[in-house]
Amino acid sequence: MRGEVVRAMLASALSLFVVSLPARTLVLSQSVADTASQKIKIEDLLKANSYKIAMSEGYLSGSGLEFLLKATDKTQFFAIAEPHNAKEVPEITSSLFNSLKKHHGFNYLALEQDPVMARMVSAPVNVGNRDYLVSLARKYLNAFTFITDQELEMISQVGAVSRGRGNRIWGLDQVFGAIHVLDRLSKFAPSPDVRNRTLKLVEVLKRNEAERAKKQDRYTMAEVGNIEEFNQLLKQYHPKSGSEAEFLISQMLLSARVYQNNRDAESGQLTGYTASLEREENMKALFMLEYRRAQVAGDAVPKVLLKLGHNHSIRGRSWSDVLSLGNFISEFARSNGMNSFHLAVYNNNATGDYGVLGSTPDYKPLADAAAKDRWTVIDLRPLREYAYGGKLAGLNPELRRVIFGFDAVLLIGGASRGTYKLIGVE
Repeated sequence: MRGEVVRAMLASALSLFVVSLPARTLVLSQSVADTASQKIKIEDLLKANSYKIAMSEGYLSGSGLEFLLKATDKTQFFAIAEPHNAKEVPEITSSLFNSLKKHHGFNYLALEQDPVMARMVSAPVNVGNRDYLVSLARKYLNAFTFITDQELEMISQVGAVSRGRGNRIWGLDQVFGAIHVLDRLSKFAPSPDVRNRTLKLVEVLKRNEAERAKKQDRYTMAEVGNIEEFNQLLKQYHPKSGSEAEFLISQMLLSARVYQNNRDAESGQLTGYTASLEREENMKALFMLEYRRAQVAGDAVPKVLLKLGHNHSIRGRSWSDVLSLGNFISEFARSNGMNSFHLAVYNNNATGDYGVLGSTPDYKPLADAAAKDRWTVIDLRPLREYAYGGKLAGLNPELRRVIFGFDAVLLIGGASRGTYKLIGVE
């Protein structure tokens, strides 16, 4: 009985409270309820979180740069997801490296590049030497995974300004070609016979390379000739554990295997997943190898700018269905009490045969959120609550992956292809 009285009293008090509420408050509450039941157009939310950014005389400027620097105050790893061989991306990377170095103490650049070549250009006697770097690129056409003029200029510029105590340039890809590796490996040959066999293979590959260069065609480790003969030669070295020779051999063997598995997958064999997994795990291993080198050299907490394809830079599961390097560095940074920041770059041209992002239906909402003749940075993080709550109209699975896999995007209006003049290709 007493409980019923109490409930009646509470109900009466509540009714008096509601009646006494100002009419405006009730209207606002209804407005909030209506908004909560509606969806927001994804283009509108993208535009609302956009910043202008521009490049002038090699320097980035604008509210977009300010946003990136502010957003990365506690960041250990900054990952740029690139469209390969674009002219603007290496230029952006060089400028961003300078800003991150100045404001946040970054000193290392990790690339989707041949790891052996990256070590060669990081050697103290030659790091930052543009002429030396270009001479290597001309001598070993297949040594660099990506070899545009802009890529080579970037490697040189970053190498010159970095104050990293370990290798300043980190190569995280598998070995692309073989000649530069075999030339170096021959110095560790256990006998004259093995050395001669190695140099003989180098000459065969040089002829192969010369013929392909005439056609502007490059080859990978899967095309070194008789793979089994190649593998048997490398086994004759018997390198010491942890030695440079072991590193050179292991990377060549892994690379030949990855490329061969990829080619076999194209012919219908079930080797594609193995190739992708082994490649991504090698990237993580190479990253940690260079990271520990930097620590041993005296840099307790190395801060690294990474530039790789979207497939490797995204958090979580990549488009190859493996846990990406980007996911690895994200978790690794958190274990150090810091963050990682992931910036996806897309070419956003209006028309033409290059970089027309809007021609891909899934990405059209993103492309339409920015001007096609300017550069725009968009913060994706505010979109996550809307996407998670099902409140984004126009959201598709691909854009959902981008929103949760990257922190921001950079849309390059007026993007162009890289050039190859430094290696003699007009």
